[in-house]
Parts: sequence; C-alpha cells; structure tokens
Amino acid sequence: MGPMRFIIVITLLAVPGPSRQEADVDSNPVEFTAESNGGGPALYARFCMGCHGENGDGRGALADFLLPRPRNFKSGQFKGRSSPPDHAPMRYDVQRSITHGSPVSAMLSYSFLDPGSTAALIEHVRDLSASRLRIGGVEHDLQPLATFGKPYRSGNFVRALGGPLPSLESQARAHLMYRSAGCVQCHGEKGDGRGPAAAALPPTSEGSPNFAADFTQGVYSGGPNARHLYLRISAGVPGAAMPAHPGLSVADRWALSHYVLGFSRQTETLPLPHSEKVVARKVEGRGAPVDPADALWDEMPALKKPPEELFNGAPMHPELVMPLYFQPLRRAPDSAAYFPASLRAVHDGRTLSVLVEWEDGAAQAGDRLEMQFAIDPRFALRGSADFPVQLWRWSAAAPADVVVGDAFGPFDLRPRRPAPVDVKALARRVGNRWRVLFRKVIGPPDPDFSIGSEMWVSFGMRDGDRALIEDPPEPRFEADEEEDIKAEKLRHHRRELRERADLRERFAAMPAAITTWHRFAVVNESLRPR
Repeated sequence: MGPMRFIIVITLLAVPGPSRQEADVDSNPVEFTAESNGGGPALYARFCMGCHGENGDGRGALADFLLPRPRNFKSGQFKGRSSPPDHAPMRYDVQRSITHGSPVSAMLSYSFLDPGSTAALIEHVRDLSASRLRIGGVEHDLQPLATFGKPYRSGNFVRALGGPLPSLESQARAHLMYRSAGCVQCHGEKGDGRGPAAAALPPTSEGSPNFAADFTQGVYSGGPNARHLYLRISAGVPGAAMPAHPGLSVADRWALSHYVLGFSRQTETLPLPHSEKVVARKVEGRGAPVDPADALWDEMPALKKPPEELFNGAPMHPELVMPLYFQPLRRAPDSAAYFPASLRAVHDGRTLSVLVEWEDGAAQAGDRLEMQFAIDPRFALRGSADFPVQLWRWSAAAPADVVVGDAFGPFDLRPRRPAPVDVKALARRVGNRWRVLFRKVIGPPDPDFSIGSEMWVSFGMRDGDRALIEDPPEPRFEADEEEDIKAEKLRHHRRELRERADLRERFAAMPAAITTWHRFAVVNESLRPR
C-alpha cells in the first residue's frame, strides 16, 4: 500500500466573511413561480445562443471552436446532476451551472443575473430539453415546485449539506477502492488524469475529446466539495466516460470523495470566478500612473477596501485590486483550469489608468489582451448584433498601440466611429508576468467613462506560447496491424489535419481564454480616505 493520505477538504469558496462568492446555490436556491419563464427566451438569445445554438442543439457560432463543445440541450443530458442516473436533472442542477459556471470548460459564471432572470433561464433550458426528458414514456419534472430547495433523497442519493468526515480508516479503505473500482485506470496513480486508459477514451456524446479529470488542480466541474464529488461518483457523468458506481455503499462513496480531494496540489483555496466589482478611486496630489511599474500599483493591495454593498440581494465586497480568472475556450489535457490575473484602476479626475496583470511564460509577439465594456452584461465574447460592446485590443507585437472599436459579435469587429476613443497603452514584463496599462481621458466625447459612471467589463487573453488550435497527434500503429487499418488511420489523420487548419483560419482572431463580466465603477472618493 502506498503512503497514507491526510485529507484536507478543499472548497472553492475562499473569500472570508459573507460575500457574493459565498452565495452558493446549495444554500440559496432561486424561487420558481408560474411566471418564471416569462423572459427566458430573450435571456437565452442574449447570453447563451452564441454557444448552445438557437434551438439548444449545441451548434452556436462558436461551437466548433470550443472544447469541450457546448452542451446539446436537445439530448436531455446534463453532466452535473444531483438526481439518480435514471432521472432527469433538477432545477437546482441547472442553477448551479448558470450561477457557478463549469470551470473546466468555456461555461462562465452568470452570477450577475438576478434570481428572477436565473429562474426564467432555467425554465427555458428545461423547455429546450423537454422532448428528451422522458423515462419509460413518462416525463420527469426537473423537480416538483413544492419540494424545490429541500434535501432530495432517492435510494442512496443524498443531497445534504453535510456528509461523513474522513477518518484514517475510511481513507485507507478508499486508497484500495480507488484501484479496485477502476478509478486509477483513467485518473492515474497520482490523480493527474494520466492513467493507462486515459489516452484511449472514446469521444463524449457531443463529439469532444474525453479527458480524464486532473484532480491535482483542485478544480472540479461538477462542484467544489466532497458532496459534489459524491454525486459524480454515484451518478457518473452522462455523455462522458465517467460511469456511475451504484454498487459502492454510501459510506464508500463518501470515503472515495474525500480521497479524491486529497490529490489537490493547491496550497490555498480557490474562489469561484463570480462577477465582482472593481472601484477606480481618485489619487490626490499627483497624476494617474503613466507606467505599469509605478509603485502605486503595488501599494494598492494593502489599502482599505471600499465598504460592502448588496447586489441582486447578495453581499458583495468591491475591490481595489480585483482577482480575474481566465477560463480556456479550448481545453487540453495539460492546460490549467484557470489562468489567474488581476485588475486595478485609478484616476486623477482627468485621466483613467487601468492596469491588467497576468502570468505568461515568455514574451511572444502573439501575446494579446482585449477588454470589452458595456452598460450591462451581454454575450461573453464580443457581444452580439443587438447588444454590441466597446472593445480595446492590445498585442505584444505593437505594445504601445490599442485598437479601439465596437464588436457586434465574435466575428464582427468595426472601427470606432465617428472618432476613435483616445486610449493609450504601455506594457512591461515583471518576471513571468505581463503588466499592461491602459490610459483614457475621462468624460466627453465618451460619457460612459466619467466620474460617477458604472459599467461592466470582461476580458479575453491569448498566450503566444501556445497554439490556438493544435494539430492532432500522429497515428499509432501496432506491429501486427493490417495494412488496410493503417491506411484508414492515415486517412483519418489527414482529414483531422485539414479540419484543424480550417478551424485555425476561421478562429484566428479569437482569444484563447475569457473571463465573466464584472462591474467597473469610477468614483470620486479618494484612494486613501482619511
């Protein structure tokens, strides 16, 4: 037997004190009423259609670019469920995906939606899936209205907030069970997703590569704690290679859940990348910074934060230095679930200075950053024809230039008219990080950027070290393989090469990772209040 593990339960909810990041849907489910679906179709068209498609078939404009591919709601399959394998998912499950996103995919958090909008969107997704949510000829509701939000029990399925804590005995048992139940075959001895069967997993039901989860990152697509892992072990992941394990006892499934958490290499808890708020305060006795290396930026983390406020009924802590989390649009087995970054902003009454900082292995001409601004949230990647965004684009190939325009969708970028917005940039490398400073004049002719204004901002990033779309691996041949089988493998490989080349051409201007929307406020309060 290998070395004994002492298990530390890692949760992604890491902000001390009450905050919006702690408004977990497990303890704060939205209320559903007969009118909940009133605005669902319009919300879906605004936020979801670009990926999931007009009718929910997973074939939106960006679908071919994303890995994993967007969920096909028409199939009736939902990955992160708290219902038994032969039941449809509950509204709670759809709420979790909308509010918290799915950290190992391009599905962002939409925690900025108010409870009524969330409920309406859930009902519309339910309608898109209704034709397939039938078992034995009987349609199963996502969950009866009368019991929504209460602990859900069916056989061995327990959706309770607690669960047994790990012990030395239970973890010794789980160490053996991890092997006997077959987990090691895909997830590997170290829990890094590199087991002997991982490379040969069949595609998902959406046609995406099937990657075994890398537990060492401490990020889990179905939820952040042992209870959610318990549900994945119990029910499996529909449409993926992860099977259900109903043959394991409840106690064994809990023990295995805690054992899996022990693979995490994270030394700190990770926050859920919810929508937050950054505040640009006024600097006194000096001008706004003109250099990314200005000492003021490094002093800001120690300054007193703005007071707590409410947003959509939940507490929120506005930040002077706001963490950002880029989620990759195309997942690869060796890619991180998040790329951490930060946002800071100040002004001097005349000029707004915005600093974005993120890790990047080596400076490359292909390194890019884009910021998009809007008066309210809209489609995550460059808005849409009905809901455009203002876009600032920076590239390491021309580090002093900013391309400012309007985006009417992922592929429709237009120069800013009637006159360009005056935005300047300066970039510096600090170790293995980029620091990019944007400077803009406050006020006319752009009233959205004025003292007292509040707007929304999100980000896209591309690392020039990594290919946006990689070529498929060379085919592998067995020593005794027949020639016609080898020829078919070669034909398949050439076809994949052509398809990837086409994707590279179609999506050449895309960022590789994006963030959710955040509130951005320019206020007249001093950066160092007395």
